[in-house]
Amino acid sequence: VATARARDALAAVLAMRPEEAVEADTGHVVPVGQVCVGDRLLVRAGDKVPVDGVVLEGASSLDESAITGESVPVRKELSDHVAGGTMNVGSGFLVIGATATAQDSSVARMVKLIEEANSKRSKTEILVERFAKFYTPCVIFLAASLATLPWMLVSKEEGYDCVRTALVLLVVACPCALVISTPVAYVSALATAATHSVIIRGGEHLEALGRLRTMCFDKTGTLTVGRFRVRSVLGPFGDRSKGPYMDLKQLLGLAAAAEQNCTHPVAAALIAHARTEGAVEPDIPAMGFSETPGEGVEATIQNTLVQVGSHRLSGGGGWVPD
Repeated sequence: VATARARDALAAVLAMRPEEAVEADTGHVVPVGQVCVGDRLLVRAGDKVPVDGVVLEGASSLDESAITGESVPVRKELSDHVAGGTMNVGSGFLVIGATATAQDSSVARMVKLIEEANSKRSKTEILVERFAKFYTPCVIFLAASLATLPWMLVSKEEGYDCVRTALVLLVVACPCALVISTPVAYVSALATAATHSVIIRGGEHLEALGRLRTMCFDKTGTLTVGRFRVRSVLGPFGDRSKGPYMDLKQLLGLAAAAEQNCTHPVAAALIAHARTEGAVEPDIPAMGFSETPGEGVEATIQNTLVQVGSHRLSGGGGWVPD
């Protein structure tokens, strides 16, 4: 089972490798193995970056979580480096110049590191192997002696009992579990860690984790998922005829319409929540859309000015007191 899990984990890493690339000049789709250094490649929205490269044209956001573990998309513009295996999750396109072949890409190097880590033996593995060299012959010798020598000294029935005892000794003291379990456990752990963007350079370093007393983590994408979600909406909602209330679905619909052109993770969370509540109306244009970094967005929805943002935007807009 552990071997199968290790194989599946390594296969998941290999699945990150793109199989095809799009030539920017001709639009032809070619196998990624035919890409050479210096080739101009097109990465459309939703495509994987085929190989490592540098942005020559365009701008978009890439999901690098498979490589770096960082769940927040990273903005890539002119002259920025991009890694093979990352996903274009933005709305724009990129034209990149290949700086490495598929065999030298980030994913290929990750697979190579995993294979090297699996081949490196820790001190525990070496100790078990040395012990097994003496343990295995001793167990076999004792079992064979117990099954044969007593026949010269005891009766036939007692001889059968000795054979039975020898078989029990082989089953109980079988060295197979001792010899096989340690390397299989290491391989499974190393490959599984790799699928979660954690590269451990061999079993010796894996053992060191058990002796740690303090560990520091990068919170986002490690201890947390890194995806925003609306838990609740607070406010005076109800029947507008009975007071200064706004209908919840109307509020969510306006917010979603204003945020539809924004790529911020909070915007995606608001739109997803509005869609869950059935408040998203299709084909509502957002006129005069503008975005203020660190504050929020502003747009005119059905002749109504809508602002969605932080307390800084609310204070500057005057719709909520500072």
